[in-house]
Amino acid sequence: MRELSQEATVAKIQCLGGEGYDMTVQMLKNIESGRTKVYHWQIRCIREGLRCTYEEIFLGPSVNGQDLTVFLKKERRRNRR
Repeated sequence: MRELSQEATVAKIQCLGGEGYDMTVQMLKNIESGRTKVYHWQIRCIREGLRCTYEEIFLGPSVNGQDLTVFLKKERRRNRR
């Protein structure tokens, strides 16, 4: 998403400090690969560490400055026909 290594991403999250920000590289790898259940606090930590929105986490970054939800809405309309 932000072109950071997993190690750099975890370091940013750990720098936030406080309870719940003790994410490890292995935890992040498991989340990214879908091998583990993801908890809301982990998503919050990732969002704060990367300074991004929840939409960017779940949908990816915008394309040419346009939010991806616009493309998803168009795709849903096409599938209804």
